[in-house]
Amino acid sequence: MVLYDSIPAPRNAEKVMNLVTAGVLPPELRLPESLYQHMSYSYPTWFGNLPEQAKSMAQPYLSNCDISEKLKEVMEGPGVAIVAFTDIISVFSGSTFWSIMIFVFLVTMGLSTMLGILQGLITPLQDTFLPLRRHTKLLTVGVCVLMFLGSLNFVRPSGSYYVNLMDDYWASLPLFFILISENMAMAWIYGARRFLADLTIILGRPISPIYRWLWCFVSPLVLLVLFVSTLTHLYLKPITYMAWNSSISNETTHNYPSWAKVLLVLLIVVTTLPIPAYFLYTLLKMILPVSRMKRRGTVFIRHEDKGDKSQPRPRLHVGLNQKKMNKSR
Repeated sequence: MVLYDSIPAPRNAEKVMNLVTAGVLPPELRLPESLYQHMSYSYPTWFGNLPEQAKSMAQPYLSNCDISEKLKEVMEGPGVAIVAFTDIISVFSGSTFWSIMIFVFLVTMGLSTMLGILQGLITPLQDTFLPLRRHTKLLTVGVCVLMFLGSLNFVRPSGSYYVNLMDDYWASLPLFFILISENMAMAWIYGARRFLADLTIILGRPISPIYRWLWCFVSPLVLLVLFVSTLTHLYLKPITYMAWNSSISNETTHNYPSWAKVLLVLLIVVTTLPIPAYFLYTLLKMILPVSRMKRRGTVFIRHEDKGDKSQPRPRLHVGLNQKKMNKSR
């Protein structure tokens, strides 16, 4: 469906008025005075009621608005849930009730997601720093305050561009890296066979052994391909965003500035760095005590008293009884 009402209706209405004044369009296309009160709503109705001959004369001078194309643009990004649910409930009977229920559902789903994220932050902090277990409420409030202060940047006029930067370019690469690390740790370090046995005990029924092969070979390969393709996409293609250009009444594509690229790299590094850093820390923690024990053992063997070499030390033979052992003494 194509409506010749332009994206902003006043712009097309002004065009029609200027063309009628210049004598390009016939006088019957002159806009009535009542049309200026509610231009966005009344202009499409007025234009739709015009005769076909008048429409055909005005259409070459007007901008068209394809509703399906505009919906495709809106159905991208964080607003997809709102648009999708609104489109669905519009065909229900009692749409007001269902709209309230749907938006309550969206609010509760957002709260449940935030509770999971909050618990995922608080629990590792309390496991790492034991004194924090005594102040769970204070820690929760502190984490919430920090998250609130950090999210204020996204409600600024330019906040949507930061959301698009993180949603389109930042989230995927660390996610694939974390998934690959978890998969390798479970399948090759802990052991897929052991993990499969644990699941069998937990579920109380046997599990197909094909999952072990999927965890060991198929999943890492697929995740690695996705990780490399995402990294290649970020390296070869410039990071861009859509912005509204009022001069042409349309959205245009722009490249992010250099500082935004630096910010993107810092976010990716900060997100992924703790995994290899803690791995190296644990590895060094295991290697250093072993090397120290070897050094101590070598020193202990080397320091021997020379006077003890001439004196033979008694040996205990398993086959001798107590009587023979007493005679040997």
